Amino acid sequence: MTSGNTSSAHNIALFIDMENLIRSAIDIALPVDLTPIVAKVLEYGRISVRRGFGDLDIACRGDWKLRSQIRRMIHDNLVQLEDIPYVTRYKNTADMRLAVEALALAYTYPDISCFAIVAADRDYVPLISKLRELGRHIIGIGTSPDTVNEIYVKSCDNFLYYSSLFPVATQSHLLASQADGTRIGEYLELLCKAITALIQRGSKSVGAAIAPLMRQLKPDFDPKLAGLNSFRDLVAVAEDRKLVKISPSGGDILITPTEGMAALLENAGKPEIFDPKDLSKTKLMYLDFIQEKLKCQLPTTTQRQKIYDLAKTKIEAKTQPGNITDLASLSEEIARETLAGGHQIPQPSIFKVLYGLFRMGTFEAEMGELPYNPRIRSIKVPSEKWDYLFLKNCLLVLRRERHDWRLYEGPLAEIFSVSATEIRFILDELEKSE
Repeated sequence: MTSGNTSSAHNIALFIDMENLIRSAIDIALPVDLTPIVAKVLEYGRISVRRGFGDLDIACRGDWKLRSQIRRMIHDNLVQLEDIPYVTRYKNTADMRLAVEALALAYTYPDISCFAIVAADRDYVPLISKLRELGRHIIGIGTSPDTVNEIYVKSCDNFLYYSSLFPVATQSHLLASQADGTRIGEYLELLCKAITALIQRGSKSVGAAIAPLMRQLKPDFDPKLAGLNSFRDLVAVAEDRKLVKISPSGGDILITPTEGMAALLENAGKPEIFDPKDLSKTKLMYLDFIQEKLKCQLPTTTQRQKIYDLAKTKIEAKTQPGNITDLASLSEEIARETLAGGHQIPQPSIFKVLYGLFRMGTFEAEMGELPYNPRIRSIKVPSEKWDYLFLKNCLLVLRRERHDWRLYEGPLAEIFSVSATEIRFILDELEKSE
């Protein structure tokens, strides 16, 4: 078995946070379908238990046709659904029910050796930690690298991305942002560390041993996320860059280190030194940091303007007494409208843009029932200044958290698709305010 990183097939319990799956799939414009998830999990063993939890009405945002399709899809994949209604507008007990049922199953049926959990919420980390204490293997399934919390990924033994289970044609817009030099560089470093670890323990550094170790070190390791078709392709890139040498070893390949690998590992973890002549690398580093902080793709200039226009219209329509709207609901309304208009913008991207504006004092607002979800009363700053404030918020975070980096207006202007003069003005303003 090539995928599971285990010596024998598991007896698996599949638990699905249906609300998380449905909303996340809709937000990144992918079908809501358990079929590819079930097919992938079956590579690890036999699925004995299949359970889903959540309120389908809320998750489908009132779309009864979508709800009907999802109920049929759940039935066809033999998943037992526990449809849990919301107690309040913001909360139900689906995640608690999932955790309780998973632990009860772990204690009642010791022959269940593996739990596959479909979610992207770090709230499940305590459950995963307890299951691992009980000796269970954990397969995490999240939406995409841009939306899943890193702690959740690290807590699992193996991690799969829902977005990677679909044909390239279906998810080309996702792969375009993921298949970059930054991720390839990360995977090459991971490859070198795995080879070194095997050699230090006296084992042969063959492909069959290296690939599982890389997944152990990084549960979501997947060459496809770096634009490569397979592990062999990654090794070929390493050989081209003179990091390793490859030679046949039975039906496998022996991968041995070179001086180039030693140099790469020696510099691993050291602060990046920016070379003004290598602005393409500088741009990737800026973009990677900003999207990591946003936990989603950076919206384009056109998308940002669409968000501003719709947000302004909707907030102004709700400024009558008693018509306060929270940021999450507002971003969901805008996401639905962009989808209906054929210009799909993921809801997480909309929310992060609006939350950045909130941080910059754009709205008259008050804190809501949940953290990070303020309630918007009215607009304080004209919408013509919103993009400037969004950029200023991004650059403020970049400047504060990466004070060891020098910020060049050229690459930053390319990332945000604005003029270098505007970026320079914002950077000067931030410097004066310190």
